[in-house]
Amino acid sequence: MINSLYFLENLSRVNMNIKIKRIVASIMVFVFMAASFMVALPAEAKTKVKGHTRKNGTYVQPHYRSDKNSKKSDNWSTKGNVNPITGKKGTKR
Repeated sequence: MINSLYFLENLSRVNMNIKIKRIVASIMVFVFMAASFMVALPAEAKTKVKGHTRKNGTYVQPHYRSDKNSKKSDNWSTKGNVNPITGKKGTKR
């Protein structure tokens, strides 16, 4: 009788430990996914630029560029980013 009570007590502790581990694992997966999503976003906004002729007579074909802002680190040409239209990796620092 005493052994069976001890067994049941230990069983409930084991179940509680498993539940806690599952909760912690779920939180870790959520944090990892959220961080991955935030890292993947830097230069996603795009603006279409119409074709035009420069002062020197050179024609520039229509293309897309990242939205203007005060940051240099989130442009498609920056190292670590990829142009979603052409697939080219950024090379500038």
